[in-house]
Amino acid sequence: MNVLFLYNGTEQLGLEHLSSHLQAHGHQVKLLFDLAVFSGDVFLNIASLGKRFDITDQLVEKAVASQPDLIGFSSYTGNFQWCLGLAKAIKNRLNVPIVFGGIHPTALPEKTLEHPEIDFVVVGEGEEALLDLVTHLERGDPSENLLHIANLGFRHEGRFRVNPPRPYIRDLDALPFPDKALFLDESKAMAEGPYMVMTGRGCPYHCDFCSNSMLQSLYAVEKKHIRRRSPEHVIEELVMAKRRWNFSMVHFMDDVFTTSRSWLEQFIPLYAREINLPFFCYVHPLSVDETKVALLKQGNCRLAGIGIQSGSASLRQQVYNRKESNERIIAAVDILHRYGISVQADHIFGAPGEKPEHLEESLGLYRRIRPQIMQTFWLTYYPKTPIIETALSHASLDARAVTRLEEGYVGYTHAYGSVAAEHRHLYVYYELLMQLVPHLHNDTLFRLARSWVRYLPMKKLLSYLLRAFAESRHNSVYLWKKLRFVFGSFHAKCGTTGWRRSEPIIPS
Repeated sequence: MNVLFLYNGTEQLGLEHLSSHLQAHGHQVKLLFDLAVFSGDVFLNIASLGKRFDITDQLVEKAVASQPDLIGFSSYTGNFQWCLGLAKAIKNRLNVPIVFGGIHPTALPEKTLEHPEIDFVVVGEGEEALLDLVTHLERGDPSENLLHIANLGFRHEGRFRVNPPRPYIRDLDALPFPDKALFLDESKAMAEGPYMVMTGRGCPYHCDFCSNSMLQSLYAVEKKHIRRRSPEHVIEELVMAKRRWNFSMVHFMDDVFTTSRSWLEQFIPLYAREINLPFFCYVHPLSVDETKVALLKQGNCRLAGIGIQSGSASLRQQVYNRKESNERIIAAVDILHRYGISVQADHIFGAPGEKPEHLEESLGLYRRIRPQIMQTFWLTYYPKTPIIETALSHASLDARAVTRLEEGYVGYTHAYGSVAAEHRHLYVYYELLMQLVPHLHNDTLFRLARSWVRYLPMKKLLSYLLRAFAESRHNSVYLWKKLRFVFGSFHAKCGTTGWRRSEPIIPS
């Protein structure tokens, strides 16, 4: 069968795994992709420019022209309305089954199926369920057979039916390598950037704002959520990919890369011998110790992202369900710095019940640990996450707002997230102060800067530029290519996306 995926924003590893799994069983897969330069969270979120460079009509025309047997969307809450709009437009032109997967349909399968243009949903891990669906459609099996496809949702006898999930895929080495060409052959920006790879699936922590908490509830019968590829399997993928794309940096996209010391002890020597490129990974304050960081350094780790989210220990623990103390955070960052590994600290604005004193605590903590990059996000609520109940109890959300976010009407994490308009001015001020932290280590200079920051116009833009400058110190080639693309898009034709583009979307 011919399967067509549509996606926007950035590379999606989940779709790459689905594509390779389908191709391994004899099916053809193509992608239609919108970089969404001026909409979403990847580049810049500027509504007027997003509308000006919208390519929905071109995507619909290309989808219709390709005559696929099945169309698939991978949807998170932030792009659900984009996916839904395209699905409606395509369905009006082409009578083809449409399947939605991803974190948003997984959280709300029945609600997703309320939209008549969506025929199927896949919940949870999708490789086997999507393959079963494609096989069912190809054979023309009777609709009753759908009742036996685990992880699949559909309409049956006038009702919504969502079959229970099958167990986790435990042997990740049994899966084919992700189809990286699906995206990297589409976008010069991504092909020239860091190589993104996951060495495992699952997260050991239970942050209330994160969709992993919802997934852990879906798979509640599973006793172990973490699964890891063998070190040899990961290295084999990287060796093959390096020959083809000649990348200069690796991004390990695992939720927490440092969960297992024994795995690192096997992996790092192989990586240092076979790849030896600088890499980025995510760590957790509770997963950092001297031995693990020494291994990261041995493997050429240049930058580690660490989720802190708030410098207020009480707010972090009571609202975000983060158990680590400020002392543990300081110790973790100090170890990373002692081994010469730069730190990207993640902060989230807009917690329910957050007060100015919490922001002052955060600013104080960041000035103490002095990260090389401050990554500031704005709290965005996602369906079925525990923090929604907290937000309702603090009146940060009401029932109408929950209904809207379940329909995909949600802010972007780098824009204003789910933060109410009347509170944004305070957070914009602190966002700019936090972005100054990596650049102004001198206390006197920081105090001087603070005295005039509140009077500056365009604080959001200044925050973006400060973050970009900090990032440029760690991967300047990729960053400037990305910025060149953003500004070059004023002159380039953004509307010529397809699975084989006749002209590059980044101006040379």
